[in-house]
Amino acid sequence: MFFTTRHYEKQTAAQGASVPTPNESVLALTEGEIKQSLTMEFVSNAVAVNPAKDSADDGVKILGRVQGLTSAQGS
Repeated sequence: MFFTTRHYEKQTAAQGASVPTPNESVLALTEGEIKQSLTMEFVSNAVAVNPAKDSADDGVKILGRVQGLTSAQGS
């Protein structure tokens, strides 16, 4: 099986505080100005094996996974 998941991470600063400055890789993908929050989008691709019903093997095995940051939005 091949599958993809997408997840988001949002960092929000309290009123009067600031979001910690992200590294250069995140800044390169960031749209907008980081004032009070930063939302990052990650995509993960994975490969798994699901054994046949009559197999002695009893579970799905994840063979590999690659994850990367695809975008960021400051607000």
